[in-house]
Amino acid sequence: MKISEIFKTKTVFSFEVFPPKTTSSVNSVYDTLAELRDLSPDFISVTYGAAGGKNNKETFKIASAIKKQRHRKCRTPDLSGNDKG
Repeated sequence: MKISEIFKTKTVFSFEVFPPKTTSSVNSVYDTLAELRDLSPDFISVTYGAAGGKNNKETFKIASAIKKQRHRKCRTPDLSGNDKG
């Protein structure tokens, strides 16, 4: 299911996370993701370039962690728009 389709069926509950400006504080993002998982959001997005382009590698790592978390949970929308369940 595409995210746009979820909006047609219910009120959507989601979160957006921002990569930290330094890699030293990235663990706080992972800790937050673990807590957000318990709230069962429909999706979690990561802002690319939020750190001014200095730490964009972390954006991909965080997105990967969200994707892995999604697969450990029940079925949720694929952020790419492909419904792979």
